[in-house]
Amino acid sequence: MPTLAFWPTEVPPQQHPDHERKLQSWLSDFIDPEVRSHLVLQRHLPVLLFYARHAAKARLDASRTAYSRLRAECQSLVAPETMAASLVALEVLGRKHRDIAQFLDEMWLQHVG
Repeated sequence: MPTLAFWPTEVPPQQHPDHERKLQSWLSDFIDPEVRSHLVLQRHLPVLLFYARHAAKARLDASRTAYSRLRAECQSLVAPETMAASLVALEVLGRKHRDIAQFLDEMWLQHVG
C-alpha cells in the first residue's frame, strides 16, 4: 500500500478487526451525517466508498474552482488582505480534499479492487 498523506485517526489500519466498521462510520460522517438514515448505504461498504469517492472529488473540484475564480469574482468585495488570506485557506482546503480523495481511492482499491 502506498504512503498516504491522509489517514483518518478514527480508522484503524486494515489489519485491525474493526477497520471496516470504523471506516464505514467515518465515511458516513465525511459524506454527510444524513447518510446514516439510509441503511442500505451503511450496510454495503462498496456503495458507501463509491459515493464517498464522488463526494470527495466534488469537494476537490469545488476548492479548485473557488480558488481559480475568487479573485475575479470577489476582488472588489473584500480587502486585499482578506483576498490573500482566503486564497491561502482555499489552497489548504484543496490539498486536504486532494489527500482525502487519494485515501478514498486507495480504500476502493483495497476493499473493492
